Amino acid sequence: HSFPTRRSSDLVGLGEAAKTEVRAQNDLLSNYLSEARTDVLTGLGNRRAFDNDCRQWQSDWRSGRTYALLIIDVDRFKTFNDRYGHQAGDEMLRAVAKVLQQQTAEVGTAIRYGGEEFALMLPNTDFAQAVAWADTVRERIAAQTISYRTRNLNVTVGIGVAVSRPDDTADNLGIRADEQLYLAKAAGRNCTRPREESPVDVDALLATLRPQPAFVEQG
Repeated sequence: HSFPTRRSSDLVGLGEAAKTEVRAQNDLLSNYLSEARTDVLTGLGNRRAFDNDCRQWQSDWRSGRTYALLIIDVDRFKTFNDRYGHQAGDEMLRAVAKVLQQQTAEVGTAIRYGGEEFALMLPNTDFAQAVAWADTVRERIAAQTISYRTRNLNVTVGIGVAVSRPDDTADNLGIRADEQLYLAKAAGRNCTRPREESPVDVDALLATLRPQPAFVEQG
């Protein structure tokens, strides 16, 4: 019996086709992994991406590098949604995310933590630098006008700041930032907490609350 033989050009063609298929599969996998780490609404990283990256960051700060974590929460988001609708709420979240992206480009990581809450992780950042970052972010969000249909809207955020310690876990760092965010919200919104590294007298702070509008409609 005689068997058909393949020309070398046929074998080359089959090899190229296989390589093309492998590349396509790799691209699909890469896109899938990217989507799994990305918040669809804002384009920022999501909580899964943040939790995965925290493992590397935790190793870094245990080696002596200092990281600052900023937890950012939109003030009175439910009221905003109820008044202007969920589409306006989505536009507002995208606008906040844009500011965070601009402020952290090439120097840190911005993610949507969940709902109306965001987080920034800043490497090689001490307490004074972290508070300065937080105030800049907060002020730029407050100064931003969000155009939605016939309305021009403004929104504010509260920010809690915590700086890593060599013996920290990611959970401990997050808890401290969350505690400071609570104080920022309790202090009347549009605030950064803490203002100093020394412990805050929570009772004294709550006794001097000065509520501020969370958003203002212009014109």
